[in-house]
Amino acid sequence: MKTSMNKIWPKVFDYFIITIGVLLSAAAVNLFFIPYKIHSGGVSGIATVLYYIFKAKIPVGVLIVALNLPLFLVGLKVIGKTFMARTLYATLAYTVAIDLTAPWLTALSNEITIESNNIPDLMLFCLFGGAIMGFGLGMVFTRNSCTGGSDLFAEILRKKGIHLSMGTLMFMFDVISIVMSLIVFKNLVLVLYSILAIFISMKVIDLILDGANVAKAVFIMSDKSEQIADAIIKVLGRGVTGLSGRGMYFKRERETLFCVVKNRQLPALKKLVKQMDEKAFLIITSAHQVLGEGFGAFDREL
Repeated sequence: MKTSMNKIWPKVFDYFIITIGVLLSAAAVNLFFIPYKIHSGGVSGIATVLYYIFKAKIPVGVLIVALNLPLFLVGLKVIGKTFMARTLYATLAYTVAIDLTAPWLTALSNEITIESNNIPDLMLFCLFGGAIMGFGLGMVFTRNSCTGGSDLFAEILRKKGIHLSMGTLMFMFDVISIVMSLIVFKNLVLVLYSILAIFISMKVIDLILDGANVAKAVFIMSDKSEQIADAIIKVLGRGVTGLSGRGMYFKRERETLFCVVKNRQLPALKKLVKQMDEKAFLIITSAHQVLGEGFGAFDREL
C-alpha cells in the first residue's frame, strides 16, 4: 500500500504544479493581453485575434481547444502517450481557466485602466503579462508537459525529422500568428508590444528551466545502470551511451551512463533516476551546442 502511494503522490504533485502553472498563464492572458489586443504568441495569440474577428461571440478557451485539436491528433501518433496525456490535461485546464476567469479579470483590468485616466500602460502590461505567463508555462514545462500550441507544434516537427532548435520552431509558429495579428488589427504598435511580451515570456521560461542552453548533458553512475538506461530510452525517448570505467575508491569496474536531454526533460530524468536508484550519482552540465538526431542540424558549411 505504501509503495503504491509513493508512486501516486509524485504524479498528483506534478498535476498540481501543472494546474498552478496554467492558472497563472490564464490570468496573464485575461488581465494583460486580451483586453488590449496584445498578442501572447502561439495558439493563444491566434485565438485572441479570432476572438475579435468573431466579435467576442466565441470564448477564447473554446477557440484554443479547436485550434489545438489537429495538433493533438498528429501528436498522438508522433509523440509518446505520457507526454500527450499531460499535455491534454494542461491544455484543457488552461482553456477552462481562461474562460472561467475572463469576466472578473477583464473587469479588474478595466478598473486598472480607469484608475490610470483611461490610458492603459501597455509597456507595463507587456512586462508583467509576459513575466507571469512565462513563469506559469515554465512550471508546466518542468512537469514534462505543455499547453499545446507552438511548443507542441515544435515537438511534432522535431519528431518528424526537422532538426531545428525548439526556440527556432516555436518562433516560426509565433511569426505566423503575429503576421495574422497585424493583418487583422492593422496596428504596428500592438504588434511591437506583442513581440516584447513574447520575448519576455520566453526569457522567463528559460530561467524556470535553468538557463537558455540547448540541452543538458548528464552523467549517471549507478549499480543499476542497465535498468536506468532502459527507462530513459522508453520513458523519455532519449539515447543513452554506456561508458566503461573503474571506480578508484573501491577498485571495481563500473558502467557510467551518458545522455543528452532537453532542458524541460531534466526534471523528469532526475525523478526517474531517483526512483530507480536513490544512491545514484549524477553530474549535470550545460551543453551549449548539440548537433545530430533529435537536436540541431549540422551547419551547412561543415
